[in-house]
Amino acid sequence: MNKFKLILAALIGIFVLTACSEDEKKTDNEILLPTSAKYENALNFNEIKISSIKIKDLRTGQDSILIKDGIVREFCDFIRSMNFTKTSEKWTSEYEAEIFEGGESVLKLVFSGKAISFSEKVIIGNTVLESGDYELDNWISDNVRFFYYGKVLDPQHIETPATISLPGEISSVNICDKGSRKINQYEVYAKLYNFLEENFLNRKFEIIYAEKIYSRDLMEQNRQNAMKNCRSLIFENPQNFIEINSDSRYTQLISVSNYIVAEDLERTGIYRLYTDKMIIDIRADDKFVNGFNDIFGTNAKEEKSLTPDEIEALFNEKPPYYMDYICNNLNIESWNGREPNRLEKHKKVLNTQEKPYTVLEFYNNFDLRILFFKEDKFIDYIDYGHRSAGTEYRLEKAGDNVFIVGRICRDHGIGLDRNFEEWYLLSDNGKKLVLGFPYLDFTQPGLWGYELIADNIKFNTGSDMSLTVDYTIRKFYNLDIDIDDDLGNITIEGKKRVIFKWDDEKSEFVSEYDKNEMGMFEIPPESDDITVKCTELLKDNYQRLIEIMSSFSDTDDLSVKYMKDSWRDFLNSCEDCEEKSKLLEIIDK
Repeated sequence: MNKFKLILAALIGIFVLTACSEDEKKTDNEILLPTSAKYENALNFNEIKISSIKIKDLRTGQDSILIKDGIVREFCDFIRSMNFTKTSEKWTSEYEAEIFEGGESVLKLVFSGKAISFSEKVIIGNTVLESGDYELDNWISDNVRFFYYGKVLDPQHIETPATISLPGEISSVNICDKGSRKINQYEVYAKLYNFLEENFLNRKFEIIYAEKIYSRDLMEQNRQNAMKNCRSLIFENPQNFIEINSDSRYTQLISVSNYIVAEDLERTGIYRLYTDKMIIDIRADDKFVNGFNDIFGTNAKEEKSLTPDEIEALFNEKPPYYMDYICNNLNIESWNGREPNRLEKHKKVLNTQEKPYTVLEFYNNFDLRILFFKEDKFIDYIDYGHRSAGTEYRLEKAGDNVFIVGRICRDHGIGLDRNFEEWYLLSDNGKKLVLGFPYLDFTQPGLWGYELIADNIKFNTGSDMSLTVDYTIRKFYNLDIDIDDDLGNITIEGKKRVIFKWDDEKSEFVSEYDKNEMGMFEIPPESDDITVKCTELLKDNYQRLIEIMSSFSDTDDLSVKYMKDSWRDFLNSCEDCEEKSKLLEIIDK
């Protein structure tokens, strides 16, 4: 009898260690053993014998139940794939997942755009996580939304036999021949788009292998290796989801925004699809293989580089895809604006040590692209304009230097409009950015923000070459006090002078300020007069601000977070003083 009890205890132990197994079939009559054993007061996620998962849409209050073994397993793998970083930042809650074991709720998870919250201390893999909020490496909203509807986005497990139908629309497509995107012959475009129409768009392909890649860096590395080593087609697409056709009892989809189709170098007829988060091997028929080979064979027949006269002829004729052809032939960034409506051709001296350059200027109402040639040899290009930046540019001369100067909108969106003036030098080796600074910079991420405007720009061409920029700065704060405007904002204005000095050794302008990743100087929206005005405002309204900030100090609402950000930005604009320290202490509780 004792031996029987030992055997029974061992069997129970085996069941306890089983987690999220697709082989376990749950029925209404099944008795589930209590398996969510805790270690050091932490719930072990791997040891939960999940009977169901309830997912609630926190915006509508409606919920759905996941009970199918396969989709529960995918959910578990999804959670285990995450990298967690503890955070105090609050995100807008989107979905709540409640995990049940034998009908009993054992764990709640709250999902946000790029964050997750645990209701209690939990062990995931070998990691012990305290209850609370964690930031993630990847955005998860789409994945959780599909789980809510009983579907799986970018699955870890695909049951074969399975097929996939490729998207019916694309925004753009390029070819890449072992690292080279250059298109030598215009006729390649006719062959490419005929191939897509006849063999690719909306066509169904057999899946012979699929793998989910959780790391963005690793996925990008795989994509780059494919483009470097294989012949491939590169697609850009608005975000789209395509369905996998298989015997799975739930819907599986793959996210495809930008994706690559590369040939398999060792297996004829096999092509590898690199999507946002997956690598999928598909089998193609002979017609697909022959069409694919014809595209790359035609392009490889003869090396060709367009001349200024040939580009001018293409613009005048305007055949389909002519701008794509020009950009890919010159191996430069695609033209993403409206089709050019004007082309100007000039001879210009852009370097006192060199002969004149042939300059082609493509214009539309918002964008300018300048192509530089030395005789018929392409040298480089510069883009200016976009949105309200204008399409004018000018030449500034100082000593032996000829600077090409224009303005460009580098970033825009809701509460964002960042415009820079950019100065370049040109030689036969190409362009060099020697100065970039904001001339109109508007940023308002929440209830606070700023506007930085270059009122006056003076170029000193003497022996100590420099550029002086006088700025007007306007800072916006939402303080909820009596002197605000109809929107609750207070605007504080100040002046600032910035000097960029020429450095002969570096052959560029330098400044006390740092550059961003684009090589542009970032000018902080700060000035002495703004500091004085904010400090006076703080002291004059201190008691009122104490009352307002204290009333929200214990509230953890997202709108209050934005309000606190505005208060904090205002206080950081003030001089160090007792009032500032006290209020920062209140809002940082």
